Amino acid sequence: GTLIFMAVMKRRDVGRGLIWSAGAVGSAAAILISLFLVRQLPLEIVIRGNTDSVYSRLPVTLLLDGTAWAYQTALLAILSAVLLTATQRQATGGPAAWMASIGMAILGLVAIQAGTLSTLLSAWFLIDTLELIYLLASLKPQHDLGKLVTSFVLRYAGILVALISIGTEP
Repeated sequence: GTLIFMAVMKRRDVGRGLIWSAGAVGSAAAILISLFLVRQLPLEIVIRGNTDSVYSRLPVTLLLDGTAWAYQTALLAILSAVLLTATQRQATGGPAAWMASIGMAILGLVAIQAGTLSTLLSAWFLIDTLELIYLLASLKPQHDLGKLVTSFVLRYAGILVALISIGTEP
């Protein structure tokens, strides 16, 4: 929710302070929720779509156990530290970089909590996609666009091969 709010505020040309405050409050709230969830461990969330589709063999499962909880809390603490110190670093890129950090953290949380290999690979695909979008948006003219795109095509091909092998497994 914080990421969407920050994106809307950025589009409306609201000041950097409000956007930064939204990110800081959102990351603090996420840590508090994480601390509350420790009493509910272990948690498992299974998202199943149409059972007749090919993708039913690739369920999306999030698993939060003691180990994943520790990594999740550490990732949220790092995100909070990045956001709380962002205003002191002039090279942070402002709200776009802050939103990219939050997006990466969200997808990192999904990867940490992945209960199945297909969930982990899907999160990995989305992390690569977000990284590609951010790099393309901040690409300077002297950089080689072809090398960047080629590296991501190869990453996507590897993820696709892994997903196909999981989906065709007997």
